[in-house]
Amino acid sequence: MTSRLPDNSRLQSITTEDVDSALQMLKQHVQGAEIGPLVAALEALKENPQDRGRQEAVAEAFDALGIVQGAVLTYAPLLQLFVSVDPFDD
Repeated sequence: MTSRLPDNSRLQSITTEDVDSALQMLKQHVQGAEIGPLVAALEALKENPQDRGRQEAVAEAFDALGIVQGAVLTYAPLLQLFVSVDPFDD
């Protein structure tokens, strides 16, 4: 399977605190079952922020959000790092 993550060295600079801050903002400002998988993926990423598999899981959960992505990015701009470089690339 091809990686959905952009080739971004900033992904390796993510800290536990960054992920925790994003989680707190999402939990406070964005409600709904549709963010459940993203929250779960972020909780796992918080345990090991440099794990590529966990980063992939966050990217997949973010991609699945559809229109809710805008709200998520508003309150958790860290997730901009997980946006695909080319969303039309198959």
